[in-house]
Amino acid sequence: MVFVVLLAASSLFIWNIDVSGNKKLSDAEIIRTLNDCGINYGTFWPPVSSDIVRSKMLLKLDDVSWITVNLHNSKAEVVVHERVRKPEIYDKDEFCDIVAEKTGIITKMSVLEGEKRADVGDSVVEGDVLVSGLMQSETGEDRFVHAKAEVEARTWYTLTAVEPLNHTMKTHAESSKRRIRLVFGKNVINFCSDSRNKRTACDKIIKYKDMSVNSVFSFPVGILSEHTEQKKTENRMIDVDAETERLKQDLMAELERKIDGGEIKDYSYSVADDNGLLTVTLHAECIENISIERTNDK
Repeated sequence: MVFVVLLAASSLFIWNIDVSGNKKLSDAEIIRTLNDCGINYGTFWPPVSSDIVRSKMLLKLDDVSWITVNLHNSKAEVVVHERVRKPEIYDKDEFCDIVAEKTGIITKMSVLEGEKRADVGDSVVEGDVLVSGLMQSETGEDRFVHAKAEVEARTWYTLTAVEPLNHTMKTHAESSKRRIRLVFGKNVINFCSDSRNKRTACDKIIKYKDMSVNSVFSFPVGILSEHTEQKKTENRMIDVDAETERLKQDLMAELERKIDGGEIKDYSYSVADDNGLLTVTLHAECIENISIERTNDK
């Protein structure tokens, strides 16, 4: 009878929070907002209005278009639909120039609006005006327009990555410990005097298992297991060939991020091993769009 009463009483409190539908927002951010709106682990949920909580969360989360909060038994379900940002609106009356975002040699220009200030074959540096929004006239008045153009240029990159040749690495386990803790509501009961690890060369795996029924009903009780292995460390030489290949891949990925859809025309690597450091350098020639808008005052 006591167990049945406790079971019925525990179903009136939130012990499990499930978040779904979010991609840009993290679960932690949504749960923190839910906490600010009055729902947290251990909250007595029958007097809480789901509609009021939903309205408060919509005011706090700008990236959410709608949200559903369902409270039943001991579980809170939060279903999120994130907002799709509307595209930037082109204001044809806004006065702006097209300037160079990077240094390079122009290979192609496509001007839709504005007056050209550079041409194919010209060398430009970052900040140079490529297309002006000021349309000068010899017969009439000058007019200001929203310059529109796409300018491609040859650009060059030199990217470098450095890695120490010697690393302190973990080898075999010298000892291991397993600790069990009981989680009751918001409280943790330790069955050991000290669960902290005072040495750095160790691996720790923590697992939590709550008591639930088909993920529908959750008890405010769980088991927290902690497995710690103390590792022996050695100073070892890295695999130079494997590390060189990894650094090359990282540098290429960084180059592709920088050119953002541009074309890599030619590239080469140089590798140096000096003063205990492995240095890999990427030299590349690319074709990419270097034009960006810069708003001006008339």
